[in-house]
Amino acid sequence: MTGRPVATALAAAAALALTLTAEGTASAAAAPPAAAPAGSLDLSLVASDISQRPVGDATLECAPDGGTHPDPEAACAALTAVQGDFTRLPDVPGRACPAVVDPVTAVATGTWQGVRVSYRETFVNRCAAEVGTSDVFRF
Repeated sequence: MTGRPVATALAAAAALALTLTAEGTASAAAAPPAAAPAGSLDLSLVASDISQRPVGDATLECAPDGGTHPDPEAACAALTAVQGDFTRLPDVPGRACPAVVDPVTAVATGTWQGVRVSYRETFVNRCAAEVGTSDVFRF
């Protein structure tokens, strides 16, 4: 008769485990799907000379902020302030660039708030590209 209480306890534990597992599965299945990010962008800097060599690139995801960009929070905040319009990004205040002519082209493609983005602008050098885009192209 000593085996019966152990068997009953094991059966009760198994039933409890099944109940918890079923509830956990139901909760996970009922969770809403993750929302698409507010922005999903591929950013690149390309030399504007005949070589067209890549100078740098990054991915940027906004809301939630992430990607390979070194400061996605700041870049997303800058873009949010101008509703994703790269042409409205203000210069970084108080930062000067050297007078070196080494043109680069900043390129952004992807989506912002579900709208396709295609931006391309040439700057006198990499520093000017960073300063002129609120550091969105600082990578």
